[in-house]
Amino acid sequence: MGMVAPTEYKLRVLLADGDMGFDEKLITELKNLFRIDHVKSEAETLRMLYREMYDILLVDLNNSKSYLSSFQLVVYLKRLERFKNLVIIGLSSLKQEALQEHPAMKLLDEFLPKPVVKSSLVTAISRQKHYIYEPENCFT
Repeated sequence: MGMVAPTEYKLRVLLADGDMGFDEKLITELKNLFRIDHVKSEAETLRMLYREMYDILLVDLNNSKSYLSSFQLVVYLKRLERFKNLVIIGLSSLKQEALQEHPAMKLLDEFLPKPVVKSSLVTAISRQKHYIYEPENCFT
């Protein structure tokens, strides 16, 4: 009988992107690196976070189509012990300076402008989770 190699742990990422600012090609590429679930609202985000354990939350700060804004979601999550290890990366098509006045911005672990570039996202995740990814052509 041969030995079975242990499976490599992939970081669990929840992408809460209401306006679909991620293109499908990027999502496909990221699925090769991480275990990704994709939701479209803050309510769906909360349901998934309570159902599954995630390492990273990518949250669209422009998404305010529901009763719970993305900023309220960030504040709520950061108050709870259950989510103390959840890294929250805010995404927005607005400049970071334009959003700085909101108190929730200080609670984010990272901020990335949209459209999101794969290399910037992988770098941000690496800083937060000490994730190392070095195959050829990683930063295309």
